Amino acid sequence: KQINKEMGLTIVVITHEMSVIEEICQRIAIIDESRIVEMGNVIDIFTNPKTQIAKSFASPGGDRPDRVMGNRLVQITFDGNSSFEPVLAKTILECKAPVNIMFADTKNIDGKAFGQMIIQLPEDEILSNRVLAYLRTQDIIVKEVEESV
Repeated sequence: KQINKEMGLTIVVITHEMSVIEEICQRIAIIDESRIVEMGNVIDIFTNPKTQIAKSFASPGGDRPDRVMGNRLVQITFDGNSSFEPVLAKTILECKAPVNIMFADTKNIDGKAFGQMIIQLPEDEILSNRVLAYLRTQDIIVKEVEESV
């Protein structure tokens, strides 16, 4: 990024290492069977991939288990707006309610947090509703999900 900024040079990198892409690239082209199937800003592709191939390796949560068991599951999506705020810790302290982390996958792209987390809310409905209400006031995407995610 520094070379691009200081010298105005564009460098083409071909790699399967997403950590390299996250660290040094601003734009990405996804190639499948010798064809460009998706192209755009790294953040856009990582947070909203359009093709299955892009979803399989560029999207946070690609290693998510096929099935997450439990009641009152909530998927939290970090889309870069929340920075690196301790959202879950603040939620637990503010709501005085325990949550169980069932799955988490976040990435640092360009100094911002991107990824997903699936949490299980408390069985107590009042506490669960309090946690949901609080999460929805934060700068994240919150979605209640079924047992199988």
